[in-house]
Amino acid sequence: VMDMIMELERGNYQVLSRYEYLGMVQFQIGLATVFRAIFGLFNSIDYHIIQVVNACCLPVMVFFGWKALKLLFNEKEVTGVYCLLIPFCLPLYVYSAFVYGEMISTTAGVLMVWLVLLYTKYEKIRVLLPIGFCAIVGTMTRGNYWILIIACAITLFLYGLSRKKWEYLIVILCMVLLPLVQEKVMLSLYENKAGF
Repeated sequence: VMDMIMELERGNYQVLSRYEYLGMVQFQIGLATVFRAIFGLFNSIDYHIIQVVNACCLPVMVFFGWKALKLLFNEKEVTGVYCLLIPFCLPLYVYSAFVYGEMISTTAGVLMVWLVLLYTKYEKIRVLLPIGFCAIVGTMTRGNYWILIIACAITLFLYGLSRKKWEYLIVILCMVLLPLVQEKVMLSLYENKAGF
């Protein structure tokens, strides 16, 4: 993916052709786009920047995991066990150095779960755009993020049904439609630049 990003930064959009890596494995285009955006923020194309971003994702992920558990259980024992065990979760440290989308997508996932739980508790519509943003970032960095979106959509649907509130459908639509629209827009932009 890093080699393809370098080519895209040089203006070589032929790497998106049907016979090139990104053309054959189109789900990687989202990850390449996220990485390009991160590199643009730092004005440098260096894989160490992704490692730094991954390392920054770790405390955010742990914090919002704790917040989600606090919303679910509100018992100090549960959050205490979480805080005690999370430092021993070795994949978190391993994935920090791994230049791929796992840390970014998992952080977006934990944040989205917390936001969904927050909505089910307080029903504040202000979480709508953050949920949509998490869904977009998650699907761009990992294709299997849709599993989490479906699980959250089912949860919201059941809550909305049991409470007889149609507003839950708005959150579900935002969570599902924003990533789909983003993907179509992103692919059409790349197709236009590549001239396909």
